Amino acid sequence: MTQSRVTPLSALPREHPEEHALLLELADRAANYVAAHAWCVRVIDIGWGDGVGGVIGVLQVAFEPAPSRAVASPVWVIVGDLPPAYFAASAALSSPRRALEAYCATMRRWATAARAGRSIEAAVPVAVEATPEHAAMLLSRFEFLEQEILPTMS
Repeated sequence: MTQSRVTPLSALPREHPEEHALLLELADRAANYVAAHAWCVRVIDIGWGDGVGGVIGVLQVAFEPAPSRAVASPVWVIVGDLPPAYFAASAALSSPRRALEAYCATMRRWATAARAGRSIEAAVPVAVEATPEHAAMLLSRFEFLEQEILPTMS
């Protein structure tokens, strides 16, 4: 892992077994999400960035890239009770907080376009139909993330 704000999964606290299991479940979801893309040969490592078990995880996933693929390893992956997405782990996205901010901004653009009935073709792929109802559900989740989760992140 290249970012200093990432914790190896083996170092996650174990005092609360249920919470620990929820964090590991989010890590599995992040690994499976990355592994399902053509640009990933295999997942090499996963680091925990931040999040809340059962709600959201911001993880950094290192992978072996497929030849001639433009996605560089590692990537930030956001998973949880919302559509998953990945972002390049760059200087601009140097922390879990920055990755989650980018996620919220990107997904908010999708939801705003979907709510207005505009094209989502140029937006990040979201695995739900672009309806005003889905947009409203996503927007309420982003409000929760921005009000309750982001302020707790460094």
